[in-house]
Amino acid sequence: MPGVAGDLSGRTLVLGVGGLTGIAWLCGLLAALEDEGVDLRGADRVIGTSAGAMVAARVAAGRPMARDARVVAGRWSPVRAAMSALYRLAPKADSGQVQAMIEAMDHQGPSTPEWRRGRGRDALAARTMPERAFVAMVGAVVRLRRWPATPLTLVAVDAATGVVVPLDRAGGVPVVRAAAASAAVPGVYPPVHLTGRACIDGGTRASLNADLAAGARSALLIVDHIPTGGEGPLSAAAIRRDADALAASGTRVVMIQPDAASQTTLERPLDPGMLVAAGAAGRRQGREEAARVAAGWR
Repeated sequence: MPGVAGDLSGRTLVLGVGGLTGIAWLCGLLAALEDEGVDLRGADRVIGTSAGAMVAARVAAGRPMARDARVVAGRWSPVRAAMSALYRLAPKADSGQVQAMIEAMDHQGPSTPEWRRGRGRDALAARTMPERAFVAMVGAVVRLRRWPATPLTLVAVDAATGVVVPLDRAGGVPVVRAAAASAAVPGVYPPVHLTGRACIDGGTRASLNADLAAGARSALLIVDHIPTGGEGPLSAAAIRRDADALAASGTRVVMIQPDAASQTTLERPLDPGMLVAAGAAGRRQGREEAARVAAGWR
């Protein structure tokens, strides 16, 4: 399987699921950390899932996050306006369906291959935007022609088998399609076809897929959504369990989660109208977290 994690040293940055608002919040947060002297582009490895996959690609490529924050969440950004227009015009699940899916996860037990196969069937049967349009929307965020030199893993799930699919430059898949596969939320966006198989959002396995950072000397885990209840892949319990397991393996773990003020901008994760507010909230929290990150992620 391409991209399976091995023993690593150094520092690993892990960015998780979060929808459109999560992308904006992450970019704002990372831009603020850079402004405060904590430049995460120096990571030895970057792992991204769903929204985090798109931002992870930019970080691994060494792109300045201040510019990315303006592109994704700037009030007058033409890229943000184009993304918003495409999202509004394309067929997709309505907000009620999305909320119902999130609430269902509150009652979901731990993610299993069988459960993920069910989400894969849902994704393949759903009426969403065309795959080509979705990949183009992801491309507007990723804006890369080739994989970065810094080791980068983008996490997807095989829709047919429910098995995790870690994607990297050795797998022969274009980086934009890999990021799109990682972000293909079942029932909201179309599955993305890679080398003969349909792939869905890696967040159906875990919010962060932090276990792929095993072996790192230190890892910075950034959650960019509001954790759910229950034991499902997006739950607070699952996130804490995965972080604790990584720490127990010997990795120094630092984790950032949205604070109460940030969470108010992330309540509608697929609403492009919230991108500006989410980006600003990320910047504010990034400034407040900078000293703690600098002390722990070394």
